[in-house]
Amino acid sequence: MQTSANHFELLPDTIRRALERTLIAVFTDRDAIQSELLGEGTSRALLYKLSHQGKTYFLRITSRHAEIADTRRHFESLRIASAGDVAPQTIYSDSETGIVICEWVESHPLFESFTDRGLLVRKLADLVAKVHILPSFPGLFNFVEAVGQLILQFRSFGMFDEEVIHPLLKDYHLIQTNYRVAEDDWVSCHNDLHPTNFLCTVQRKLLLIDWECAFTGDRYADLALLGQSFALTEAETEWLLSDYFDGPITPVNRAKFFLMQQVCHLYQGLLMLKFAASCKPLGYADNADFETVRQSEVTGLIVSGELDLDTYEGRLYYGKVCLNEALINFKSDKFSSALESIASR
Repeated sequence: MQTSANHFELLPDTIRRALERTLIAVFTDRDAIQSELLGEGTSRALLYKLSHQGKTYFLRITSRHAEIADTRRHFESLRIASAGDVAPQTIYSDSETGIVICEWVESHPLFESFTDRGLLVRKLADLVAKVHILPSFPGLFNFVEAVGQLILQFRSFGMFDEEVIHPLLKDYHLIQTNYRVAEDDWVSCHNDLHPTNFLCTVQRKLLLIDWECAFTGDRYADLALLGQSFALTEAETEWLLSDYFDGPITPVNRAKFFLMQQVCHLYQGLLMLKFAASCKPLGYADNADFETVRQSEVTGLIVSGELDLDTYEGRLYYGKVCLNEALINFKSDKFSSALESIASR
């Protein structure tokens, strides 16, 4: 492992000086620190592994040019999550410099640590339930409203003809008209429950990282996002919801979970197409054919790195996969039944 100076010399002067002051304040003997550059996070943050006197730490430096750069809200949410024992312990954080130092957690693959799929789903549900009873995170985020804003942006890109996306928008408006967030469903939410954002210790304790998207939000959004990666069958959905609600699942629980899954498919798909539009090669003609592959088949490709979401092609492909998933579900009997369940309240 190389010394930190070799890595930190590449940082902008203001960030490097702030980091040097931070390391001295936290560790005192600055020269005893060793570092390893791990790379960039999904939001372009620089990630480091630090070693000092036999202990290991995680250093994250958030770029002010990151796509999600509200570090004050991010770091306050991380502080709350760390105090609630659902995130690694935070040693130091400063939203002005974008620097955060946490304990290092040696993580083990989820699916190797939990060979019993049912046990894994239940443990994940328990972790999300712990997040949802934390003190309120700063800010408010509503996925249903966010999709409406993304639709307006998407239309301005001119990627697809209106008739291609009209069926999606028609059914989205049915959700927008009928879906309401109950007062007690506004809770602290992580909002990015992708498999890579879970850590699993050797004792099989689960923790969450990457809290940039954390807000106060609809509990069903977190449940829907969790279900996309971990509740791929009816049985797994039952395990997830029954464990989370700690009792019988009501028709409204099921309906809101299903409808929010479609909202999240739309949100992820439109957001990915927005990112694709930002890096579209000159003269490239968008292929408006939606992919027939299901989202559950693509998640593993993202985790393994086989599908690169930093490229135009990868973003376009995954965006269409997400929209196709919503389109398939909108055509199902479950969709009309779910709308009836929430409309009858």
